[in-house]
Amino acid sequence: MFTARHRKSTSKAFSILLAGLLTLVGVTGLSQPASATPTNVVVTAVSPNIAKVTWSAPATGTVTKYSVDYKLAADSTWTVADGNVSSTILRRNINGLTAASTYDIRVVATFSDNSTASSTSTSHTTAAACTFPGAHSGVVGSGASQELF
Repeated sequence: MFTARHRKSTSKAFSILLAGLLTLVGVTGLSQPASATPTNVVVTAVSPNIAKVTWSAPATGTVTKYSVDYKLAADSTWTVADGNVSSTILRRNINGLTAASTYDIRVVATFSDNSTASSTSTSHTTAAACTFPGAHSGVVGSGASQELF
């Protein structure tokens, strides 16, 4: 039989014990405090189809891995660009983006107790694809004697 007292120290000890027990039986989806979220998420363009994402580690908690997720701004479903980024790596590229599109990008930390915490999403608009007026798409010749047609 368990009896809880209403003292702060007992309450805190009970919370720690309960969190440990939930982890042992595989309960996931517990939330972390706000200080345990990835911060300073910065998205920079590498090309019209690739974005580089960097972030800072959470101030508290033991991170075991990160997930970098993205979605079109108008959509509600997130896509995982990489769900197994090492806890020691704070950057990742997202490939295969559509040019001239606006995306929401977030970083999700997974902690040693299997809880997760997400950064706030960052908006990123990819550049338009490069086109050159009057550019030719074919090359005739071989070696040093190539010419455009």
